Amino acid sequence: MFRRRIAIFILVVGIMCGVVAAIERHQFESRFRTVEIVFDGEDTEDLMGLYKMTRESLYRELGRSGVHAISLAEITPSRNLEIRNVLSRDRVGKGFAPDRIAAIRKAGLAVVPRPLNHPAFTLDDIKRRLEEIGREFPNALLLFGEEQVFGADAWIPQVGRTIRDQKLIYGFVEFAG
Repeated sequence: MFRRRIAIFILVVGIMCGVVAAIERHQFESRFRTVEIVFDGEDTEDLMGLYKMTRESLYRELGRSGVHAISLAEITPSRNLEIRNVLSRDRVGKGFAPDRIAAIRKAGLAVVPRPLNHPAFTLDDIKRRLEEIGREFPNALLLFGEEQVFGADAWIPQVGRTIRDQKLIYGFVEFAG
């Protein structure tokens, strides 16, 4: 009889702990109700050629199809092209193409900046870059090019604080398929 009471007591405590954990998880997940459909800006170049469309008409069509925003990688100073791999720090993060920003906004879509990272960036470089992005794209969703976040792991609290101070929204990519 005594063993049965202990077993029931342990079972009740386990159920209560499970209910508390489930409630806390539900409350945590409920705060993240924003889902954006963001189309990669580099892919739009391929689609323009494939479908023989102008950038503006493609952006309008994407908007009608449910896309909310276009991600835009930074350009290099040596070429006015978006890049994926950066070899030297002096070629990193020189802003975003104004003609693309204008076309995206004209189509009624949001711009999602994708700043490029570099291992030589200091914490001050990163803060300065996030402040510039915050001024250019207020309240924007922010994706990082090539990395999940700017800088070293030890800087995540400071980078997170700067993102929050600039009223930017940290996003991550979830691939379908």
